[in-house]
Amino acid sequence: MPLHSLHDLLMRELSLLSSAEKQSLPVLERLQKCADNPRLARLLRSHAEETREQIARLDRIFLDLGTRPRNGATGGMRGLRQDCVEIAAMADVDPHARDAALIAAAQHLEHDEIAAYGCARTWAKLLGLRQVASLLQRSLDEEHGMDSRLSKLAESVNKVALEPELAA
Repeated sequence: MPLHSLHDLLMRELSLLSSAEKQSLPVLERLQKCADNPRLARLLRSHAEETREQIARLDRIFLDLGTRPRNGATGGMRGLRQDCVEIAAMADVDPHARDAALIAAAQHLEHDEIAAYGCARTWAKLLGLRQVASLLQRSLDEEHGMDSRLSKLAESVNKVALEPELAA
């Protein structure tokens, strides 16, 4: 996709976001199934629902702009999602350590999406696309909220994961 203008850049970022959210959904569902901690499982399940809403929001943005997302997959995105799948597949791991790893993996996804939503929102504002910017801000707020909830949960999960090491 050629980048001749800020609008082109916005369309590229929206396409990347659409692809990222669609690819993240099955990963979140898989992470949720692998979580030993019930609070983590509920948090991941809840964010999967938010992700469905974010996908619908992005679909609405494309409809409002009279276009469709282009191929938005990047190697970086695929790598992040593959890392999550590999963590979820770990079999011979202490369940508390795996939960700590699941939180870290989910936060890697969140941070990527926070950066993308923040850039896209800013560009939409600059281009005078207030409704688009507002929809992107909603998703950005949800991503920040998820990251914050994961960080709070990590405090207790990481301590429990550390206990076997302290006992040794």
